[in-house]
Amino acid sequence: PESTMDPVPVTAIAMKLLDVRLKPSSAIITSVMGEFTAPSRSEIAVLKAGGMIELLRIVQTDGASFVKLITRMETSSELRSCAVVRLSGGKRDVLAVGADGGAISVIDFEGGKGSVVHCETFGKTGCRRGTPGQYVSADPKGRAVMISAIEKRKLVYVL
Repeated sequence: PESTMDPVPVTAIAMKLLDVRLKPSSAIITSVMGEFTAPSRSEIAVLKAGGMIELLRIVQTDGASFVKLITRMETSSELRSCAVVRLSGGKRDVLAVGADGGAISVIDFEGGKGSVVHCETFGKTGCRRGTPGQYVSADPKGRAVMISAIEKRKLVYVL
């Protein structure tokens, strides 16, 4: 006897991978202080393990002081270093971040939200000894940012 069943079409099922952390990282790589959201408002930018940037503000009320989280940015990279830069003519600071992506990113926290203003690529990806990103330093007047590797390579960006 013949089978009367119709053939079932085979459809491709795409598997999606979602990376969601249940608890934010608590290990701090580095932190810097600046006026990121408004002039004369001191805030702390914290780079955390796992590629997270947090912007914190110290709030004092009734003799007690505590730290308030303003914003949290998830990145898909391994953050290595950062520096505070005040662009010429600006009243607020921006954050220059070196990561494993072979680029330096300038992040602005206008209105309490973090956004990448500029991203300059200069090398290969990955945490390598010869790829700049391990050290970031800024000119106090906001004219230039220097990013360097552990060995040899140093780059200066004039803003």
